[in-house]
Amino acid sequence: MVQYEQQRKIAIDRPWIRASGVGALVGGAMTAILGAIALTDPAPWVYDIIDPLAVVAFVLLALALPAYYVHEHAGFGRIGSIGFGLMAVGMVVVAVAFPALFVAEQAFLAFVGGFLAALVGAMIYGYSMRKSGSGSRSAAGLLVAALPVGLAVSLGLASITGGIVPPWAGPMVLFGLAWAALGRDLAK
Repeated sequence: MVQYEQQRKIAIDRPWIRASGVGALVGGAMTAILGAIALTDPAPWVYDIIDPLAVVAFVLLALALPAYYVHEHAGFGRIGSIGFGLMAVGMVVVAVAFPALFVAEQAFLAFVGGFLAALVGAMIYGYSMRKSGSGSRSAAGLLVAALPVGLAVSLGLASITGGIVPPWAGPMVLFGLAWAALGRDLAK
């Protein structure tokens, strides 16, 4: 634990890590807000505004991954490394596939697969964070809850309202809040 804290203090001194933390904070907040808007079953024209902003949010999150890795990798452990790696690959796929949706609808499967991989990796990584006591406990809880709780909220709202609520809207809210908390820790 002492070695983890020493490596963390060394990483904090790097200004690019703080800048990436701000990017993760902004990207996470944007993801959470856009997911919350999608949960309300908005008019179709609203997605013309939401989608480009979501692309920016996911790109900011993907760009924050290297800094977060440098800052926290000493406390990952084996399971945490697997979870973080899966989450990182999924987030990069989403960051690439989401803009591609504007020109090719075939990228939808890559987007859904990447987002699902990111959420499963986030669950594994969040569990590892909670178990090892590294990082923010609230962020760890949100990462673990993003897929099961967020999906249940999305499907529940869709069945209650009878509207069309995208199943990824609920997980986006919790995943975004988790990354806002992780970004806040990086930006300190």
